[in-house]
Amino acid sequence: MPVFEEGKETTFARVEVHRYKQLPVCQAREIFFLKNRFLWVRDTVSFEKSFSCTAGPQWRARQIGPGVRANYAVSFFDIVPGNWWGKGRLAERANRFENPSWDLLVYFLPRPGCSLRIGDESGETIWRHAPQPIQYQWRGQGQPGCPLRFDSILYPHHPSPDPDSVVKQIQVVLDEGERVVLRVAFTVWRKAAFPNLQQTSETFWLALNPSGKPFKAGELETDAKRMSLRLEQGTPKHCFARAATHIRFGGKALHNSAEPRNVDQ
Repeated sequence: MPVFEEGKETTFARVEVHRYKQLPVCQAREIFFLKNRFLWVRDTVSFEKSFSCTAGPQWRARQIGPGVRANYAVSFFDIVPGNWWGKGRLAERANRFENPSWDLLVYFLPRPGCSLRIGDESGETIWRHAPQPIQYQWRGQGQPGCPLRFDSILYPHHPSPDPDSVVKQIQVVLDEGERVVLRVAFTVWRKAAFPNLQQTSETFWLALNPSGKPFKAGELETDAKRMSLRLEQGTPKHCFARAATHIRFGGKALHNSAEPRNVDQ
């Protein structure tokens, strides 16, 4: 894990695995965790030699909801099976815990040559908690110097009969393969006077810009290598950035420095 950055509202980590199962390939996973909100995960596959393969991120679910599309699916756990060793017969050693109603949108940024595959391994063993893999697959001839990049958004939300309305909360502002900018809307429920909950709408602007070159995407201008900006009612509330000399949003300067600096405020 060459990179692990802990911010007030954001955590970023990079994990690298070299020659997995002795294959001439390196996988790097970058994890952008917006605390108690959602995840952005980027997988980069680099080849040391040319060979034919199937590659792509895979997430696992217990159930798949309605409305599977070309690059996303809604998943959920209707129950959480558990088992432990104790007295009695095997049938008496299993239990099912109640699980609150909550869905997870598994969204993949569209990539050429990729397709969504959903499997079902429930018949293999009754103890598999998440028997349905959700994979965004690429098949072809991997080539050195031609890395594959996959971006996944794991977005929890209240159950909805219309998954398309949930997907509309995710907007791809800029997608240049390596440099990607996202705009994600999220609804937060906070405790208010009992028994009420207060609803707050937040908007996140997220960027991965490994080169550190300056760019402009929509209302955002920066040269940060990675950043997240949280807004409430259109007002910036918190910014997390790495190696930035300037950050401007909506024409307003949020950060300026002569040398690249980290921001968490």
